[in-house]
Amino acid sequence: MSAVLGIRQAFCCDRNSLPTTPIYVVPQGLGDEGNLEILENHISGNNDEYFPSETNFKVSWKTFQMDMYILGRLIFFGQIRGADFEVTTEKTGLTYAGCYKFTGEKFLGIDWTWLESKAERSCEVIGEAAYPDDEAKVLIQSAIVNTPTNLVPLGFLQKGKFTGNLVKPYFGHAKSPAGVILCNGEEIVDRKLTIKPVTAKINYNRSKTNYININLELTIDQTKSQDLLNYLNKSRLAYVELFEKFGVSSGYTYKFHDGVLWRKHSQTVGKSEGNVKLSFNRNVTSSDVVVDGATGTVNVYDTL
Repeated sequence: MSAVLGIRQAFCCDRNSLPTTPIYVVPQGLGDEGNLEILENHISGNNDEYFPSETNFKVSWKTFQMDMYILGRLIFFGQIRGADFEVTTEKTGLTYAGCYKFTGEKFLGIDWTWLESKAERSCEVIGEAAYPDDEAKVLIQSAIVNTPTNLVPLGFLQKGKFTGNLVKPYFGHAKSPAGVILCNGEEIVDRKLTIKPVTAKINYNRSKTNYININLELTIDQTKSQDLLNYLNKSRLAYVELFEKFGVSSGYTYKFHDGVLWRKHSQTVGKSEGNVKLSFNRNVTSSDVVVDGATGTVNVYDTL
């Protein structure tokens, strides 16, 4: 009988913590479908033969469990060049199709995309590395007998679920400069904030974080020439604050201090739409991004 398709549980954690007690856990939990891909890389011979080279493992999932602790952990994993990963596939009866543990020398490099938008708040996590074929075989053999980690003692529900971090994508406001409203939630046509690492591949096909990219787009329901002129008269590199609301007065605050983000403008006036679009983009070093999980605040600086 074939096993049921899909990923039953997936998470990453601090390097070398998986074999004992995982710390800094980032689970899939409540999210979209996860995926595990095992691909044999090869060297092509004179007659296009597939000579074995190495086996690549790639794990990915999207989670809707969002809090600032998770963002801080993902940035930290990039600083240490990767994380331990565990992926457990679905089961038939009491038998799992496989439980893959990537730890020790088999940790995975990491990429991720943090998204705040009109439609959703989500984070996509990708872990990837390649190993020699004989080492990959041992890893796969171990997956047949491995026991999945129980995340309940670590503060989660079954399969790493945590409903308290599942929050709706409500927008509060944007301010620029400090203390001055740039736009309110009711003026927003669309918005999108993405935070993700800028990575390069190093040995074993692991991703190395070079920078953190910040991209922000605010589309505002404004059609007057004066509306556009008001933005053009503002400093293009002034402080920008975003408040992502998920309660009566609670939420997460992103503070991009003076000099971090440069603003670009465009305006569309037509039969079916009329708006001003403000676009911001910047690569910063990970040390310039300071995440405070307790207060739900992200500060991004441009200082010596």
